Amino acid sequence: MTNTPHDRVPGPAFEGGDISLPVPLTVETAAALADSVVDAARQLNGVELDFSEASLAQVDAILDEFHEIGSRATASATVAFGAYIGEVLVRNAGYRWRDTTAEERDLYGGWPMVVARDADQKVANPIGKAFKRVDNGPGEGVAFFYTVMAQS
Repeated sequence: MTNTPHDRVPGPAFEGGDISLPVPLTVETAAALADSVVDAARQLNGVELDFSEASLAQVDAILDEFHEIGSRATASATVAFGAYIGEVLVRNAGYRWRDTTAEERDLYGGWPMVVARDADQKVANPIGKAFKRVDNGPGEGVAFFYTVMAQS
Protein backbone atom coordinates (compact mmCIF):
# COMPACT_ATOMS: atom_id res chain seq x y z
CA MET A 1 0.00 0.00 0.00
CA THR A 2 1.40 3.38 -0.94
CA ASN A 3 1.26 6.07 1.66
CA THR A 4 -0.42 9.28 0.59
CA PRO A 5 0.04 12.60 2.36
CA HIS A 6 -3.37 12.35 4.03
CA ASP A 7 -2.40 8.95 5.51
CA ARG A 8 0.53 10.46 7.35
CA VAL A 9 0.25 10.93 11.09
CA PRO A 10 1.95 14.22 11.86
CA GLY A 11 3.57 14.72 15.19
CA PRO A 12 5.47 17.63 16.64
CA ALA A 13 8.29 18.82 14.42
CA PHE A 14 11.55 17.07 15.19
CA GLU A 15 13.90 19.59 16.79
CA GLY A 16 17.00 17.48 17.20
CA GLY A 17 18.24 15.75 20.26
CA ASP A 18 17.29 12.27 21.30
CA ILE A 19 17.61 10.09 18.22
CA SER A 20 19.01 6.59 18.03
CA LEU A 21 21.70 5.92 15.44
CA PRO A 22 24.07 2.95 15.13
CA VAL A 23 27.06 5.34 15.03
CA PRO A 24 27.51 9.00 16.02
CA LEU A 25 26.52 11.54 13.39
CA THR A 26 29.90 12.79 12.18
CA VAL A 27 31.78 13.28 8.94
CA GLU A 28 33.94 10.29 9.84
CA THR A 29 30.98 7.96 10.38
CA ALA A 30 28.70 9.08 7.52
CA ALA A 31 29.66 6.14 5.28
CA ALA A 32 29.06 3.64 8.10
CA LEU A 33 25.67 5.21 8.80
CA ALA A 34 24.82 4.94 5.10
CA ASP A 35 25.89 1.29 5.15
CA SER A 36 23.44 0.68 8.02
CA VAL A 37 20.66 1.96 5.75
CA VAL A 38 21.63 -0.58 3.09
CA ASP A 39 21.34 -3.36 5.68
CA ALA A 40 18.03 -2.05 7.06
CA ALA A 41 16.49 -1.63 3.60
CA ARG A 42 17.42 -5.21 2.74
CA GLN A 43 16.07 -6.65 6.00
CA LEU A 44 12.94 -4.52 6.43
CA ASN A 45 11.93 -3.69 2.87
CA GLY A 46 13.56 -6.39 0.76
CA VAL A 47 15.28 -3.64 -1.22
CA GLU A 48 18.89 -3.77 -2.38
CA LEU A 49 20.43 -0.31 -2.25
CA ASP A 50 23.75 0.01 -4.08
CA PHE A 51 24.74 3.68 -3.74
CA SER A 52 23.80 4.36 -7.35
CA GLU A 53 21.79 7.29 -8.63
CA ALA A 54 19.05 4.82 -9.60
CA SER A 55 18.80 3.58 -6.00
CA LEU A 56 17.44 6.96 -4.94
CA ALA A 57 14.08 6.13 -6.54
CA GLN A 58 13.91 3.22 -4.10
CA VAL A 59 14.83 5.58 -1.25
CA ASP A 60 11.97 7.87 -2.31
CA ALA A 61 9.60 4.89 -2.16
CA ILE A 62 10.83 3.87 1.30
CA LEU A 63 10.61 7.41 2.68
CA ASP A 64 7.09 7.64 1.30
CA GLU A 65 6.12 4.84 3.69
CA PHE A 66 7.15 6.75 6.82
CA HIS A 67 3.89 7.35 8.66
CA GLU A 68 4.69 8.85 12.05
CA ILE A 69 6.14 12.17 11.02
CA GLY A 70 7.85 13.79 13.99
CA SER A 71 8.43 10.58 15.96
CA ARG A 72 11.91 9.77 17.25
CA ALA A 73 11.99 6.50 15.31
CA THR A 74 11.08 8.26 12.08
CA ALA A 75 13.59 11.03 12.79
CA SER A 76 16.37 8.51 13.44
CA ALA A 77 15.65 6.63 10.23
CA THR A 78 15.36 9.87 8.28
CA VAL A 79 18.79 11.02 9.47
CA ALA A 80 20.26 7.67 8.41
CA PHE A 81 18.62 7.91 4.97
CA GLY A 82 20.00 11.44 4.69
CA ALA A 83 23.46 9.97 5.22
CA TYR A 84 22.74 7.46 2.44
CA ILE A 85 21.64 10.25 0.08
CA GLY A 86 24.80 12.19 0.90
CA GLU A 87 26.96 9.14 0.38
CA VAL A 88 25.44 8.64 -3.10
CA LEU A 89 26.57 12.20 -3.90
CA VAL A 90 30.01 11.46 -2.46
CA ARG A 91 30.48 8.22 -4.40
CA ASN A 92 29.06 9.38 -7.72
CA ALA A 93 29.10 13.16 -8.06
CA GLY A 94 32.41 14.38 -6.62
CA TYR A 95 31.18 15.54 -3.23
CA ARG A 96 32.82 15.04 0.16
CA TRP A 97 31.43 15.20 3.67
CA ARG A 98 32.49 18.20 5.73
CA ASP A 99 31.48 19.82 8.99
CA THR A 100 29.05 22.70 8.75
CA THR A 101 30.10 26.21 9.60
CA ALA A 102 28.16 28.10 12.27
CA GLU A 103 26.36 30.03 9.52
CA GLU A 104 25.45 26.81 7.69
CA ARG A 105 24.12 25.22 10.88
CA ASP A 106 21.62 28.08 11.12
CA LEU A 107 20.82 27.85 7.42
CA TYR A 108 20.53 24.04 7.27
CA GLY A 109 18.60 23.32 10.45
CA GLY A 110 21.48 22.60 12.82
CA TRP A 111 22.87 19.46 11.17
CA PRO A 112 26.56 18.99 11.95
CA MET A 113 27.63 18.11 8.42
CA VAL A 114 26.90 18.67 4.75
CA VAL A 115 28.36 17.45 1.49
CA ALA A 116 30.38 19.85 -0.62
CA ARG A 117 31.99 19.75 -4.03
CA ASP A 118 35.21 21.70 -4.28
CA ALA A 119 35.18 21.92 -8.09
CA ASP A 120 32.20 24.29 -8.20
CA GLN A 121 31.64 25.12 -4.51
CA LYS A 122 28.23 23.41 -4.42
CA VAL A 123 26.99 22.49 -0.95
CA ALA A 124 24.08 20.16 -0.26
CA ASN A 125 22.22 19.24 2.90
CA PRO A 126 21.14 15.63 2.29
CA ILE A 127 19.89 15.08 5.85
CA GLY A 128 17.66 18.13 5.62
CA LYS A 129 16.48 16.95 2.21
CA ALA A 130 15.49 13.56 3.66
CA PHE A 131 13.37 15.36 6.28
CA LYS A 132 11.73 17.51 3.59
CA ARG A 133 10.91 14.34 1.63
CA VAL A 134 9.29 12.70 4.65
CA ASP A 135 7.44 15.83 5.75
CA ASN A 136 6.29 17.08 2.34
CA GLY A 137 6.00 13.94 0.21
CA PRO A 138 6.88 13.22 -3.42
CA GLY A 139 7.30 16.88 -4.40
CA GLU A 140 10.58 16.79 -2.48
CA GLY A 141 11.98 13.73 -4.27
CA VAL A 142 15.54 12.77 -3.41
CA ALA A 143 16.13 11.29 -6.87
CA PHE A 144 15.42 14.70 -8.41
CA PHE A 145 17.56 16.36 -5.71
CA TYR A 146 20.47 14.18 -6.80
CA THR A 147 19.96 15.13 -10.44
CA VAL A 148 20.10 18.84 -9.59
CA MET A 149 23.07 18.54 -7.23
CA ALA A 150 25.08 16.26 -9.54
CA GLN A 151 24.95 18.74 -12.45
CA SER A 152 28.16 20.63 -13.16
